Amino acid sequence: MRTLTISLALIMSSTTFATELFVAPDGSDANPGTKDKPFQTIEHARESVAGINSDMTGDITVYLRGGTYVLTSSVVFGEKDSGTNGHKIIYRALPGQTPIVSGGRAVKGWVIHDKEKNIYKAPVGDLEFRQIYVNGERAVRARYPNRTSEVTLGGYLGGANVTGSKPHQLKVKPEELAGWETWGNLNEVEVVMVTHWKQKRARISGIDGGTISFQEPENTSRAMFHMEQGGTPHWYENAYEFLDTGGEFYLNTKEDVLYYIPREGEDLSTAEVIVPTVETLFDIKGTSPDDMVHDVAFEGLTFEHSNWTEPNRRGYTVMQSATHYSSAAAHFDNNTPVPGAIQLENAKHVEIRGCTVRRTGAHGVVAIRDQVSDCLIVGNYVRDTSAGGIYLLLDDEKSTGNRIEDNTVERVGTEYSNGCGILVTCTPDVSILHNEIRDVRYTGISTGWSWNDKDTAARNHDVGFNLIHHVMGLHDDGGGIYTLGKIEGMQIHGNYIHSVTRSKFAGNYGICGIYLDNGSCFKHVHDNVIENVEAAFFSGNKPNYKNVFEKNYHNCRFATILAQENTVRDNIEVKGSNWPKEAKAIMENAGPRGEYRRRK
Repeated sequence: MRTLTISLALIMSSTTFATELFVAPDGSDANPGTKDKPFQTIEHARESVAGINSDMTGDITVYLRGGTYVLTSSVVFGEKDSGTNGHKIIYRALPGQTPIVSGGRAVKGWVIHDKEKNIYKAPVGDLEFRQIYVNGERAVRARYPNRTSEVTLGGYLGGANVTGSKPHQLKVKPEELAGWETWGNLNEVEVVMVTHWKQKRARISGIDGGTISFQEPENTSRAMFHMEQGGTPHWYENAYEFLDTGGEFYLNTKEDVLYYIPREGEDLSTAEVIVPTVETLFDIKGTSPDDMVHDVAFEGLTFEHSNWTEPNRRGYTVMQSATHYSSAAAHFDNNTPVPGAIQLENAKHVEIRGCTVRRTGAHGVVAIRDQVSDCLIVGNYVRDTSAGGIYLLLDDEKSTGNRIEDNTVERVGTEYSNGCGILVTCTPDVSILHNEIRDVRYTGISTGWSWNDKDTAARNHDVGFNLIHHVMGLHDDGGGIYTLGKIEGMQIHGNYIHSVTRSKFAGNYGICGIYLDNGSCFKHVHDNVIENVEAAFFSGNKPNYKNVFEKNYHNCRFATILAQENTVRDNIEVKGSNWPKEAKAIMENAGPRGEYRRRK
């Protein structure tokens, strides 16, 4: 290590050309990190860079060769891993190759457990996880009733209601609980519920007739009883007794054994079965706003198999959009945000470009607290996440200048269905431009995080030229684009939103193209195209004023409710698909540009 650091430092001091290091899964950390003798681990490359970056005269590029880099813990990039003198540290895929950063571990040793039911088992030691992936496909945690739809996550049982008094309980039809006495590990069984914009998961503490009691803290959480829609759609999850169809799995934590029923065509003697073990794969964080990580870029890398097991201990009591846990008395517990596979904290001038983030246990990419400024999340492909896609969970005046552009986000909320494609809370001067959001169970793009018209750090949100379709696949009270609170200087423009239909499991709250919810004011909505949606707009929950809706094109009714204090002018309704050329230009221009365009 010492010899390597000195030799690279000499190189840096004697040339203005960028330094290059190389990493390969079949390399060795005893190597010098050259093209012919690469390092083996990203962590060692990071440590090596930290020894030569104090006085940079050019960018340092770490090239990752193709193959899988298996992590056993997060790779943490801090202040000492930053670029200096205006230059960057770049972690980049070697051209033409696909380096995969995985937080997963392969499960082997499968044997038949129940031949009649085709249930196999394998030992997993003390690993804790909530997802498994078989030949790259996400499996289903054993449940009743079985999964019948990848869009709504149904089937569901109906006719249930959460009690308003604390401790909360769920009242159900007693016949749906027939045989519950045989459910093993009852305290690990979850009941999963849908109410308007929320998904709720409560661990069961007991059953008495048709009454299900919840464990703490679920039994006092405000999220468990808040604007209920009635007849709560629900299912039961995580019992061995629910294993009855191909693609289902169950982890018995008492035996440290994983059970699985193969799908048709799967052979567990040859199949790749991966379980996640690392919560955050790349943790990019400074220690404070005064000691930030900065001038680091990640390009062309693939991230997969992140883990998140907090619901095993607290249920899932998140009030809205898979953001923060709800406490007993308040909407959010800001100390407990839902994490991401890639996470930013106290960071500036960080770039995530052209990466793939998939098969996650929670969010894809998230900026999680304190100050994150002037960061670029550009051209990435985020898909198959358990929660949301790309999130900026920030509330700080100095978290400014961030850009989320040219990304494709699809199939988010596959486990925590109230995840959004892109979400930005109270941060100023942010651009959300030219993204495509598709196959989402709740809102496509959400910004602002205040339910009144008081001043916050949110201002100048530029939401433009996005292609948003097939969202709101399960929930209600949302839309293609959804905003909350006062955001002076907000522009919503040039977006093409289409094919948004109401799920049969949703409640009766609004679903529309662009939804300006409580506290919305000073927002300019113009030159958007909205096609085949229940309504183009909703802007009826007060306070709601001084918003302008103009020059929008729509082939559905204009609005469900629009507050009279808003301005409406020069909008154009068309019949069917008879769009004028101006609307067609908006439709064609929406979504990612150039090499990042991935339209279906």
